[in-house]
Amino acid sequence: MSANKMTLFDIYGDNGLPIDLVILNVIRIVFSTFGIIFNASLVFVTAKTNKVICAPHECFWGWASDLVYVMFSFFYVLTFINYVIIWIMLRWTAKNNQNQASSFAWAYRILKTLSVLMILNLIGFSMNSIVRLIVPRFELDVTQRTILIHALSCLTNLVMASNAPILFIFNQDYRRAFQKVFNLKKFSVTSITAVAITPNDAKKCTPKNNNNTNKTMLTPIN
Repeated sequence: MSANKMTLFDIYGDNGLPIDLVILNVIRIVFSTFGIIFNASLVFVTAKTNKVICAPHECFWGWASDLVYVMFSFFYVLTFINYVIIWIMLRWTAKNNQNQASSFAWAYRILKTLSVLMILNLIGFSMNSIVRLIVPRFELDVTQRTILIHALSCLTNLVMASNAPILFIFNQDYRRAFQKVFNLKKFSVTSITAVAITPNDAKKCTPKNNNNTNKTMLTPIN
């Protein structure tokens, strides 16, 4: 695999993760731990007098939820338009430069994979807002509504976790990297294609029968 086609497995597979990346993730874990502790203490204090429901959709309500949804949707749409423009430019450049068609084909696969990921993320992100608009139409109490919204919001996590399968399916470079790192067996499929043969081609493929030379005689056994 050339240098311009390196994946994360090729970069960190042999040398391991760099120290700055490890430190960054440790800092994120520490901050997340403090956030969990503070929220847990808040629930412990208020649960004695107030009924508290902990659910992901409780983070945004009303106009704040609509604002966040519009902002993220706007950026997702801009990203999709950017991918389309880059794809059109690559198509136009590849048509004028046939010698670089192979490198452009690799870029097409990357753009296709990123587009699929972005569309799925947009669908998963929109799920919470769609559910928030539909669920209030049903006559449910607070607990039933929370359970239903929480169950449907798990689709967002499912979409976010689909990055690796999508990369494996739609990008052959990442597929080879996954197979190399996880020692996955490669299943090869043999395809048979029917080819039309003319009478002249059949004559060329017919072996010549030399009666005078290289003739094998069989001797009967008495």
